[in-house]
Amino acid sequence: MNAKRGQAQVAHARLAQLREARLEAVRRWTKSARRALGVDLALALPIPMLPSDPSEVLNLEEVSVRVGDRPLFGPLSLRLSRERLAIVGPNGSGKTTLLEIILGRRAPSSGMARRQLSKIGSIAQGASDWMLEESLAGYLERHAGSRDDVASLLVAHKFPLALAERPLRSLSAGERTRAALIGLLRRAPTVELIVLDEPTNGVDLLAQRALTHALRDWPGGLVVASHDRPFLEAIGIEESISLDPRRAP
Repeated sequence: MNAKRGQAQVAHARLAQLREARLEAVRRWTKSARRALGVDLALALPIPMLPSDPSEVLNLEEVSVRVGDRPLFGPLSLRLSRERLAIVGPNGSGKTTLLEIILGRRAPSSGMARRQLSKIGSIAQGASDWMLEESLAGYLERHAGSRDDVASLLVAHKFPLALAERPLRSLSAGERTRAALIGLLRRAPTVELIVLDEPTNGVDLLAQRALTHALRDWPGGLVVASHDRPFLEAIGIEESISLDPRRAP
């Protein structure tokens, strides 16, 4: 009888442990979801007005890149103002290299590249180019005016004030990408072309939805290097450039 009672007590204790483990898993999920929802809800972002007459922001003429004796891509010619362009291709095909040329961070091996860099903004993969000691609030204060204006902007973007006061480098990839997009939209002079490198990599589903919503509604141009075709379709990509080193001359 005592043995049966002991077995029942052990079984009851195990069930209690399982219930507690499940409750803890639910608590962790809820906490994570609340944090994500606080940052990454799809929004109707307050977008700055762009000039009514688009100007040419980028002009590439017969641009080619070689790595040693090996051709990577080109010759490539491209003109952009507010068009929406995807750069696709396998890993190692030169997508990031082309973005660096567009952003003026690298010279082509041959050809000519002209850009209005003041009108081009960028977000690298995981927003690694926004790994700043500065906070989003500090960045916006430099570009958007008074602290009251910044607070109003953050509320309009539904970005938590506590996160906005933290150094950008301390945010998660999704939080930092969202913060970077808000920063670009409020930059002066006004950005007319945004360049993104694999923007959905390492970003959770809720953040992807928010990013998709914001970019779809933004009236400016986009250059996006990505393998994520559903994302490219959702943000209204109009044409694409396919890079493949095997086809380079």
